Amino acid sequence: MAARDNTADGLRGLTAITVFLAHFFVAFFPRGFDHLYPGLQTSPATDGTIEHILRLPFISILWNGNFVCIFFVLSGYVLSRPYYFGNRL
Repeated sequence: MAARDNTADGLRGLTAITVFLAHFFVAFFPRGFDHLYPGLQTSPATDGTIEHILRLPFISILWNGNFVCIFFVLSGYVLSRPYYFGNRL
């Protein structure tokens, strides 16, 4: 059996955590994501501190979907690597 690529597994774990946190925050703080998903929140509730933090550009880069793509690419690599390379590596 091929040796595991711990670096790819670790990066895949980090991207999985960001995907989980994005789903968690959009479930509990939907007004923080109204720039990504317009019309998600229609109540007249006021914005809180967390919603303002989630809208910051350097924070919202975590929630815009790029890490989902990286997670899928890394999952394909990690799961297909043993099949294609076997014991050669």
